[in-house]
Amino acid sequence: MGAAGEPRFCACCGGSEAPAPKGAEATPLLCYCFGHSLESLRAEWEATGRLDSVETIRSAVREGRCRCETLNPSGACCLGDVLRAAQAIRVGGSLR
Repeated sequence: MGAAGEPRFCACCGGSEAPAPKGAEATPLLCYCFGHSLESLRAEWEATGRLDSVETIRSAVREGRCRCETLNPSGACCLGDVLRAAQAIRVGGSLR
């Protein structure tokens, strides 16, 4: 898996990695294209007081640089999940 914020690619075939089966990752991802989890967003918020990665994800989606339809197990864009998580983090709430 690539580091948070980096696109995830398979070294053997040059294609994007398939997501791990549910429960296989200790930290479930919110953004499968760029490897962000709730925990990585919280860590960014605690370290910087900002969530710059959210704008990076938003820009990538707008520019067509995401692969949600193939990487996200739901086949849907992850931006909504990322935005909900960011809002919960900013207000100190929890995700439901």
